[in-house]
Amino acid sequence: MTIEVKHLNYYKIVLGSYVLFGILVGIIFSMGMPLIIPVPEDVHLYFVVASIGAGLVLGLINYIVFCFFFSRFLNLFMDVFHEIKNGHYNVHIPSVKRGMIREFSTGIKMMVQRLEENRQTISHDDLTSLPNRHALQAFISDMKESQKEYYLVFVDLDDFKEINDSFGHVFGDKVLQYVSECLSTQMNESISYRFGGDEFILLTERKPNESGQLEYMCHKLHRLFDEPFTDDEFQLTIHLSIGISHFVFEESLIFEDIIEEADQAMYQDKKGLTPSRVSNI
Repeated sequence: MTIEVKHLNYYKIVLGSYVLFGILVGIIFSMGMPLIIPVPEDVHLYFVVASIGAGLVLGLINYIVFCFFFSRFLNLFMDVFHEIKNGHYNVHIPSVKRGMIREFSTGIKMMVQRLEENRQTISHDDLTSLPNRHALQAFISDMKESQKEYYLVFVDLDDFKEINDSFGHVFGDKVLQYVSECLSTQMNESISYRFGGDEFILLTERKPNESGQLEYMCHKLHRLFDEPFTDDEFQLTIHLSIGISHFVFEESLIFEDIIEEADQAMYQDKKGLTPSRVSNI
């Protein structure tokens, strides 16, 4: 309601401005014209009224023309503004061949491009290029009204601190990049996130008609790293600890609760796994 009132007031101000401008033009014309072409005294009053009336009509015509082009402008860009407001930057921006609207359109395209670059920086991990914790929170927030069932799979690399301490952070970064690539390319049914450090999260929609979906996903996760990771100097046997939380998207869903549930399940799983082993090549 507030927005509509603001728009209404704006149009009233514009209308008033054009009307006053037209009347002013009419008055100036009625005062200046007799200096060039004499106007008989008996029709002078009619001439003044007619001049002011013509100015008023001119102002109204200008207002109508303004409303036409302003409405065209709004129709071109209102959907774009709405999508940008909602954080959707992959939108079609109308192309205009000439004029001020073209400059405006070009400016919006540049702004959207920068916003998309900033969003990529904020929502993606620099090392692995996976979506990060911020992106995960945004996804869960956006999905709260969907009523869909999901599995959140919490993945932790075993003994990663020892790997970093013993063989350096450069090697540790290579391990994280390798794991990220495996998750993003092989776990196609899931959305992969780097939650932080050596922790990753997979989000997978539950399929009611597939009773073995969860078991298959966990088996596939472990099989991803049957073959050791190898670089120029070392060979690493990677082991994962996995914890799973099953939840339904709804307004009352609390992000921290589903993370905590999966995290606790992961630590229970960690107790039974074989430590990762690194050997020289």
